[in-house]
Amino acid sequence: MLGADRTSIRYRSRRPDDVDVRERLRALSRERRRFGYRRLHLLLAREGIAMNQKKLRRLYREEKLQVRRRGGQKRALGTRAPMALPDGPNQRWSLDFVSDAFVVQTLERVCRDVGYPKTIRVDNGSEFISRDLDLWAYAHDVTMDFSRPGKSTDNAYIESFNGSFRAECLNTHWFMSLDDAREKLEVWRRDYNEVRPHSAIGNKPPIAMLSGSCGQLPA
Repeated sequence: MLGADRTSIRYRSRRPDDVDVRERLRALSRERRRFGYRRLHLLLAREGIAMNQKKLRRLYREEKLQVRRRGGQKRALGTRAPMALPDGPNQRWSLDFVSDAFVVQTLERVCRDVGYPKTIRVDNGSEFISRDLDLWAYAHDVTMDFSRPGKSTDNAYIESFNGSFRAECLNTHWFMSLDDAREKLEVWRRDYNEVRPHSAIGNKPPIAMLSGSCGQLPA
């Protein structure tokens, strides 16, 4: 044995194959197509699968689960004024549209469940400067806070939500009918509020903050 050629000796890896973790990681990636390894790491931890984030990232890459980045347009820089973080429910909402028309009845339905906000940050779209919406806001002592024209960063919270909504819901489902769309959107809404980790609030779901003093449940 002492006369064996050193070039014939090879290191044999002792790493576990992690078959169960890889299988669960692939399953979560199919369910959450726009989630990166960080959020998947949080979901696995909730299921009791404790693992170093670096190791999970290695497995994530080996399984070729990387999320393809989407190209985007340049965003306007700067805001009208720094927005203070709300320290209680219903201090400020952010509102925008992905598609379809807006009706005051929708706001009224949401407010019956969670209460009326003090302020709603909106853009200058025609749907937001209608007389009906203005009368609704006046009747309920709600301030409509309009962003500057062409400055999407003035309403950054809702723009961020719209991006998640498109990537994680609209772009991953076929809607076969209006009822089918309502059902799938409701499933996603509940998941977004009650399950999905949000990095802005310590990787907790918004419902965990509802009883606290630093956030509100998105409408």
